[in-house]
Amino acid sequence: MLLAPLTAALIGAACTIPTSVRTPPPATHDRTPEGAAVAGVKDTGRRADGIDFADAFDTSAAAAPSVGDSLMPPTPRVKNIAPDSLKPSPFTVPSKRVRIALTQGVKRSVVYSVGTVSVRSDRPKKKPHHCRGRIALEMKPGRKNVTVTAGREQFEAVLPCTLLSEKEYNFFEIGDTTYRGALIIVPGKPGTFILVNYLDIEEYLRGVVPIEMGKRSREEIEALKAQAVAARTYAYRRIIEHSAAPFDMVATTEDQMYGGVDAEYRTSDMAIRSTADLIMVWGDSIIHAYYHSTCGGTTADVNEAWGKPQRPYLRSITDRDESGKAFCRNSAYFTWEEKWPWKQFSGIVLRSLQKLFPRTQFKGVVTDLLVEERFSCGRVKRVVITGSGWAQECGGDRVRFILRRGTAGNPILRSSNFVVVSPNRNTVILSGRGYGHGVGMCQMGAVGRAQAGQNFITILKSYYNGVSIVLATLAETKIQ
Repeated sequence: MLLAPLTAALIGAACTIPTSVRTPPPATHDRTPEGAAVAGVKDTGRRADGIDFADAFDTSAAAAPSVGDSLMPPTPRVKNIAPDSLKPSPFTVPSKRVRIALTQGVKRSVVYSVGTVSVRSDRPKKKPHHCRGRIALEMKPGRKNVTVTAGREQFEAVLPCTLLSEKEYNFFEIGDTTYRGALIIVPGKPGTFILVNYLDIEEYLRGVVPIEMGKRSREEIEALKAQAVAARTYAYRRIIEHSAAPFDMVATTEDQMYGGVDAEYRTSDMAIRSTADLIMVWGDSIIHAYYHSTCGGTTADVNEAWGKPQRPYLRSITDRDESGKAFCRNSAYFTWEEKWPWKQFSGIVLRSLQKLFPRTQFKGVVTDLLVEERFSCGRVKRVVITGSGWAQECGGDRVRFILRRGTAGNPILRSSNFVVVSPNRNTVILSGRGYGHGVGMCQMGAVGRAQAGQNFITILKSYYNGVSIVLATLAETKIQ
């Protein structure tokens, strides 16, 4: 889910700091990652974690599906929901179908369909074309519409147009991925088009929940249910916010990872069916259902992470059991360590700063990194980066986009909950906890809570305090 707007405030600072990499001893409110050292003692709503959630699981922690799953009947709908858990009246939504942008800014794409599809434009008098098999779509130079080639037939489709299956259970293949529903081709930037998957939101979730939550056993199905409700809530909010846009969401971590048919499996499908139409609301609005991989034992406040307005249901919580153990402790990224050669670290930070602040000149090399203040959840509130004749302050989740990792592509830092370790002047080491922005539901924590016997309502209301879980329903159409 899950990610996120980079709105944490950054303040320019001019100060002189001795050339070193250090962190002051943590204050009493600091939550230093277990096993991490303190010097001298030893992450448009959009997600930007850049992680396939399944990677957060140790191999030993990711349980295989139960052998009995194939023989199990479908889980009863709305299981574990007490009568007073739902509002008396359902929550009205504008549509139960969602538009997912699969590709953007493309000039050519190839779609495969086993069954027959009709290509329909928004011109009602124009008869639809019927085709199957390999369907090539191409935006030729100087044209505003797409040329469709299917077998020996070639024709021009006026945009926007739809590839609609004539049989309900037909699939589309694009690249290595298979999709349900229909495809919509809409104009993109000049000379390009956008390929949008248009399908029922419950079918969409079948390709989201398995990727976002990883492959879980039936014993952990309550975590899958919690993820289904959170992902459905996120999707409905995007549908409402983007009603005038050509699509509602993209299929990446900018919104929610979506893998189409290939991602589906039985236990996840059961979780989606048993929570069908359930969403979370606060007052008369669908909530911002942010979520992340691993909180490290404490979630983040939305205001502290991104500088967004305070929301009662997105406050920092302690995510631990009665014995004090973090529910997400089985995550492969509950604690982590990141290393850079000093020269590489300086280059990455300078490039990141220049990209974020194009009007400011960051010359020379980075000479110092100092964590000066933390939020009560342990995440960084204020970091000072010093260079040759300049200093820059940053804080909140945005620090992850500056202190990028040294691996291929320079992905963002796993978490803003870290301490700086300085064994020598040749290497920079950060020792941290958690993965993601920390706001909302901790996915690995949800798994831990499910393993501890909590149902999905308890899980959701632990992370989104005070929300109501209600049924999404379409407005009744009056017959004139």
